[in-house]
Amino acid sequence: MDLDKIDEAYREIIGGNTTDYDGSQNRREFLDCLCYLNQRISEVDSNYISFLEIGAFKGLWAIALKELCEQNNRIPIYTTVTWLIHNPENASLLKVRDHYLSKNMSFTLIDGNSSAQDIIKQASKEAYHFILIDGDHSYQAVRNDIINYLPLAREVVFFHDINTKKCGVRKAINKSGIKLNIEISHGDIMGIGIHDPRG
Repeated sequence: MDLDKIDEAYREIIGGNTTDYDGSQNRREFLDCLCYLNQRISEVDSNYISFLEIGAFKGLWAIALKELCEQNNRIPIYTTVTWLIHNPENASLLKVRDHYLSKNMSFTLIDGNSSAQDIIKQASKEAYHFILIDGDHSYQAVRNDIINYLPLAREVVFFHDINTKKCGVRKAINKSGIKLNIEISHGDIMGIGIHDPRG
């Protein structure tokens, strides 16, 4: 797996520092998680890989999906539900969308509150191989995202910010009875939890 290509694409499309992806991800945690995602993509019995991100921040996961799918000879289908008005980095996300749409990548941006019924309906038209829950980090919002989107996951669900004390991600996961098979953490904030039904 060539992780340098993800850094190159980030610098080309978004610009900025890839040491910590300008605050959008802890780089070590993100790259460790991509090793897991890369392995699981290679095991999916489909030419198409569908990924739903709840709460895209800059578009880094879309970049990673595109690069990993290319390395695995798969076709990426990326969808995000994100409320642009609450996203201070939406200019970067729109740059990523416009860049990949010009390269014929399937990139769907659903703008709105992930808990709103019309938004859920738009996003629920299909199941997804992979889902990342990283939207509003309040306990109730994460609980709602788990209830509304977890049933759409064919393979793996990722949770971001499982360690950050000021948000309700960890509490919502625990109260939902979801098992995190893997926790990727390099500090006492952020952190990525992986729920893989295969164990």
